[in-house]
Amino acid sequence: MMRKEESAYLEKPWQDRAYNIYFFKQPAATPNAHFHSRFELIYIMEGQLDAVINGKVTPCSEGDVIIVNGFEVHYYLTKSENLQTYALTIDDLYLHDFYQLHGKKHFGSSCPGDGGKTNERVKDIILRWQEYGIDDLMANVGYFNLLLAELLKVCNVYEPSNIWSKSADILQYIQEHYNEDITMEKVAEKWGYTREYFSRMFNKLVGVNFRSYLNKIRLEKAEILLKDKTRRVSDVVYDVGFANTVMYYRALKKFRKENTKA
Repeated sequence: MMRKEESAYLEKPWQDRAYNIYFFKQPAATPNAHFHSRFELIYIMEGQLDAVINGKVTPCSEGDVIIVNGFEVHYYLTKSENLQTYALTIDDLYLHDFYQLHGKKHFGSSCPGDGGKTNERVKDIILRWQEYGIDDLMANVGYFNLLLAELLKVCNVYEPSNIWSKSADILQYIQEHYNEDITMEKVAEKWGYTREYFSRMFNKLVGVNFRSYLNKIRLEKAEILLKDKTRRVSDVVYDVGFANTVMYYRALKKFRKENTKA
């Protein structure tokens, strides 16, 4: 089960990345549990790691592909000093063509690589894409669709039918309606859950309670809006869903305190 100190929230906005893509080579993987709305792929060039996705541990090594669908809680544990991976995280909008053909299906979390042989074409696309760069939207769409086409050959796709699929819908709903008068009771009722069951489910998925999660999203949105120095704090906090500035500063103080603990 996810420990509280391992919990993380929806990703921060990408203001410094072209076309909402993270794509880079990195020597290590993220050890803290987190989730985001975006599609994530890890290709292991060298070394070993354990991928933990929705509580399931999958050992991975050279040539393996790890896929994380939107809103799946995940983290990675490095198992070797020589770990080298390519990490791709990309906005859901790039999956438009995939959804047109396959509906809202998910990829399986891992695509074994047999020492790199099975996923050799995946590796080739990744290397060519990285060499080309991510500053061209049309090229990004093309490379990503090529990548998806290869993944469909080696990975399973499935129709989510368990609690995690509903949780993804719930998190997406909260993300889209964070500035409205939403409560845990209202969201639980919308999906037909009792308050008690929904509370337990939400904490298990996200690692924090509903109110903390909602406030974190609102704080992130407020941070963006407050960069416009012409905006008044009282107006911004209302726009992102806080009832008043007192509630905003209270949530901000609580968040800062929780995130400065050793």
